Amino acid sequence: MEETTIDYTQHFRVGMRVGIDIPLTNGQVFREWGIIVEMDQDFFQIRLSRDVLPEEMRIEIGTIFLLVTGKEGTGLCCRGIVVGDNNRRLIPLRLISEVLVYERRDFFRIGTYLPMAFQICRGMTGREIRERWQETRLFRIWQWSELNEAVPMMKPLTPDQRARFESSRDDLRVKFQPLAVNISGGGIRLKLPQSCSPGDRIALQFFIPFAKPNTLDVVGEVVWSTPVLTSPGGNPLHYVGMRYSQIDERDRECIIRFISLEQLQQIQQQKGKLNDSHLAEPEISAREVAALRRQRLIVTLIVAVVLAGIAFWLAPILMDYYGHRSERNEIERTFEKGVEKYRKGSDRYAE
Repeated sequence: MEETTIDYTQHFRVGMRVGIDIPLTNGQVFREWGIIVEMDQDFFQIRLSRDVLPEEMRIEIGTIFLLVTGKEGTGLCCRGIVVGDNNRRLIPLRLISEVLVYERRDFFRIGTYLPMAFQICRGMTGREIRERWQETRLFRIWQWSELNEAVPMMKPLTPDQRARFESSRDDLRVKFQPLAVNISGGGIRLKLPQSCSPGDRIALQFFIPFAKPNTLDVVGEVVWSTPVLTSPGGNPLHYVGMRYSQIDERDRECIIRFISLEQLQQIQQQKGKLNDSHLAEPEISAREVAALRRQRLIVTLIVAVVLAGIAFWLAPILMDYYGHRSERNEIERTFEKGVEKYRKGSDRYAE
């Protein structure tokens, strides 16, 4: 599997000034700038411009920043994640996305699948929509407190509210379906089977597992709508972008937390796929396997022939040496003659 890498040196360099969008605990963005002081492929060290930063700023391992170069509309941006300890002035991070055209936003957003439901509010005034949203959220919280004993009960409903609550129990049951969305703490984009006009209101229900209650009621106001290109004969679809016109801030915090968790999960999955690609053995065709086998066979034969030649050359030498069949060389004969003469001379002197 061939690994695809991004050459960030085409867009960033050491000493370069970059804008930084840093998430705050309330889900909004604090805009800062800094200088790249170290760069090694996708690893960056960035020195922030100021010593004092807002207390609600989140700078910890796993925090996702947005690095920006140039101006909005013509500039570029790239996401980075904090990968080490920092002193709130020097930030170590690793780039984790492609370099894209920069579009300034007030909230971080992510593309994911979200269990949700929606109803277009047609023929209703803004006041009626707001009152209906408030009552639906009140009844849903009351229903949640009834079903969960560990959750403190809310203040009692008025008799009129209680009657409406009992009559709307079936309406509080939501049939969720997973939809591909692009969501942030300020709005959402999704694909709908019908067209909408700017200003239309849509009641949205999100399923967030850790929220209490886990169904969030939000009203979105359509900002733009555009048709989706589909195959001939297919059902028409439309991309619809909305901002939240009615949302409780606690629900907004749940959405922001959901986005952060989804971002971390996607990053972990990307790293897992990258590790798997390093560990996986490359795919080899049958022809390449046959060529490798022939190459190994040839090498084995060459080694065998060389070893046989060496053995053939050494065999008679070793056999002659250990069998003492070789004639004594000149040095041995001269040495023996000298010893013999020495012995005869010694015997003569002894007589």
